Amino acid sequence: MSLIPKVFLQNDGLTLSQNVVYRNFNILLAVALIDVTFIIFQLLKLEQTWPMWIILPEYVLLISFLILHLRGYLLIARYGTFFVILTAQSMACIIHGKANGFDYVFYAIAVLPSLFFEKPRHYLPLFAVSVATLLGIHYVYTVTQPLLAIPGDFIFYWNLFSTAAVILLVMYTFKSGYARAQKRLMDQRDVIAHQKEEIEGINNNLEQIIINRTEKIKDQESRISHFAFINAHKVRSPLARIMGLLHIIDLDKNKDHAFQECLPKLRSNAEELNVMLREVSHMLNEIKNEGNDL
Repeated sequence: MSLIPKVFLQNDGLTLSQNVVYRNFNILLAVALIDVTFIIFQLLKLEQTWPMWIILPEYVLLISFLILHLRGYLLIARYGTFFVILTAQSMACIIHGKANGFDYVFYAIAVLPSLFFEKPRHYLPLFAVSVATLLGIHYVYTVTQPLLAIPGDFIFYWNLFSTAAVILLVMYTFKSGYARAQKRLMDQRDVIAHQKEEIEGINNNLEQIIINRTEKIKDQESRISHFAFINAHKVRSPLARIMGLLHIIDLDKNKDHAFQECLPKLRSNAEELNVMLREVSHMLNEIKNEGNDL
């Protein structure tokens, strides 16, 4: 089981990408608390303890914003954390002066909002505030003296290291995010290419089906034309002769004699008509079967 609570890493009401930002902010806020704790222990070494009592409210506020963030108050926690850290660093610069390197942290503060706010209307104003505050601090350096300089170079190098680490984190996050976006695009491109191949295969198959059906339709039309020819000539001819013979028998006064004379011709024409009707029936069955296959 993980030692880190689930609520610290994931919020069930957020999307996957939003949860990445949520987790990163919680981790960074925890790191900020560790950093403040470390600074407090360094301030305990000073003869004057009042700087430590100034930094303690920052520690309490950061814990409060972490709790708010875990409970889902994302914008309040993120904006609050930004302004608390900005205010605390401004006070540290004024109190301890330029020699301790607290002004370097402003470079990290300026770029951090781009990690935790998706829209430029959120992080661009915070970037501008950070830069303006840094310029103001450097102006203060020219007109005032530090109230309490921290001896030694350790805090200076610590602030420099912290700033470099945060900027590296920002660069890594953006690079990894870009790499993930590129991978998603490549995956989507592969899916689209596969779908294109499937569609082309379907189109080629449809073209072949259309060609085959067109040939069948043409053949069917040819058979229908042939059927119309048979019906118009071959079937009607023996039928017309039979009708004529029957008319002759009907007009002759000696019907028995006329019937005996016409009987062979009637039989011959009836057989011819029967053959034609069988051919027509066979042709109609073929046309019907071909029509069912279309």
